[in-house]
Amino acid sequence: MRRTWHVFVVLFFAANLSYSATPRLTSVEPDAGKHGDELVVSGQNLGSSNVTNLFLTAGGKDYEVEIKEQTSDSIRFTIPEKVEFGAYNLMIQTGGATPALMEQPVRCTVENEEMARERAEEEAAFRKLEEEAESEQEEQEASEEKP
Repeated sequence: MRRTWHVFVVLFFAANLSYSATPRLTSVEPDAGKHGDELVVSGQNLGSSNVTNLFLTAGGKDYEVEIKEQTSDSIRFTIPEKVEFGAYNLMIQTGGATPALMEQPVRCTVENEEMARERAEEEAAFRKLEEEAESEQEEQEASEEKP
């Protein structure tokens, strides 16, 4: 009985250690960029022993990106010149004895100059609307406070 218990404990911890080392991407900032731009993807277990390569993937087209810096919780990479404009999922290649490709639920967009300018204009217009709404709310709250 005692031996069975020890085997169970060892197997339990071995299973948990292998599970905890599974890399996972959670976000990318910024979520869009042009050729040559650097983006940073965040997640867990992203060290070089767990993630050996990073790809942009869409519709069967996979583009390997250049990893500039890699830590356990982030990877900084550059968008290659050869990548077509459009939306991409990120895909990692795991390290270890049995490497695997794992497409992640994190997306980014590769833009041309015109797309980047339009996005910047839309973001500026949205920020302006937010500021106007905050100002109106502050004015309304101030008028409600007066007796």
